[in-house]
Amino acid sequence: MPTCRICQSDANPFYSYNSATCKTCLSARAKRWFGEHPDEFKEMQRRAYLKRPAYVSRPKPPPTPVELERRKQAVRDKAAIRRATRLIQTKLDNPHLVSPYRCKSCKKYHEALTAAPSLIYNRLCRECNRAKAKGFLRRLRDAHPERYRAMRKTQRRNCKSHKRGIPGSVSTAQWKLCLALSRGGCQSCHAQEPLTMDHVTPLSQGGAHDIRNLQALCMTCNVAKGVSSTDYRTHCLLPWAAESVISELFPAPIPPTFPFTT
Repeated sequence: MPTCRICQSDANPFYSYNSATCKTCLSARAKRWFGEHPDEFKEMQRRAYLKRPAYVSRPKPPPTPVELERRKQAVRDKAAIRRATRLIQTKLDNPHLVSPYRCKSCKKYHEALTAAPSLIYNRLCRECNRAKAKGFLRRLRDAHPERYRAMRKTQRRNCKSHKRGIPGSVSTAQWKLCLALSRGGCQSCHAQEPLTMDHVTPLSQGGAHDIRNLQALCMTCNVAKGVSSTDYRTHCLLPWAAESVISELFPAPIPPTFPFTT
């Protein structure tokens, strides 16, 4: 075993058998030299950085489609395992429930067979979903009162027709489409007055509460029409007007129920 020429010890390891100085003494001498010559030490670091291998600075190549699909499948498999594990643990913790489901808001378990339909989409129970809807309507009423009134008016009309057993429903966007096709005026007398929703075939005569059965009339023409089935929409259904309004309100693909069919 060689002996270090500085510390005169043979217990410390050496870099090689031909070396006359042990690792401990070489490290101490290097640290002492780096402290006494900081400028030379920085220059040595800069040269070493410039001489690094070229592949270190190159960015990694983008993954191939096969590699991307493999990564996505691995993520899907892990998610499926987590869902299965969570479902098994939930059933073990709630043996009295046939299909237990945990609400995301109240953190309580509910019976999925009797829960609200919103449970499928946003993982909320009936009570939490009702509270969330009330909060959204409250914020909408404070921020956009006109939009809130129009939405509630449309909901009341749909609710009234549903209570009478009349099929169909009309959304706010569909009613705006009717108003746009009427060019802001009554479809009967062309008066620029506040418009009302009129059914071409009255609901009392078996008409549906649907956009294909609607026309925009002023109050005077609506009262004068009565229970007749007079259609005033034909002069408003120009192709360029209908196509421009439909493409603006309903982006492609256009719903199959538009434009109107008379």
